[in-house]
Amino acid sequence: MSELAELEHQAEQKQLTGLSLMLCDRMLLVPNTAVAELVAWQAPDALPGGVQKDGLIGRISWRGLQLPLVSFEVLAGEDEPEAGGQTRIAIFNSLDPAAGAGFYGVILQGIPRSLQLDSHLQADSQAELRNGELQAVQVEGQCMYIPDLEGIEQGLLRARLQQRF
Repeated sequence: MSELAELEHQAEQKQLTGLSLMLCDRMLLVPNTAVAELVAWQAPDALPGGVQKDGLIGRISWRGLQLPLVSFEVLAGEDEPEAGGQTRIAIFNSLDPAAGAGFYGVILQGIPRSLQLDSHLQADSQAELRNGELQAVQVEGQCMYIPDLEGIEQGLLRARLQQRF
């Protein structure tokens, strides 16, 4: 089920709990079930071929696994964000663990915040979407972006097939 479909399904159930995830210049909104764990920043191991447009910037260790690390900023065509005191890594649950990427990391610039949302997310038609985003919505007067996690995972699968991690 796509992240948007998951949010809509939860909204129909009137029990929508989301997480706001801070990037350098915008906020993502995901279902709370998308994130398995939040971990401290660790510098990623370099990948063969270096950083590319797919957002994959390296590999990290987590619970004995080597996980790909994604940057939404790089995916949007920007520079890789610099790690600072607030930088964290969110470990995402894969939507399709059978595809071989059970988990992956995403760089954040702060600690996620849990949000209780009403059953109707208001679309923000004025917001400009970037690569890796499905929709913009207004939450508590702030624009948040619903990421295309299915697309990101497909990109990770392609990177794995190319033996980039």
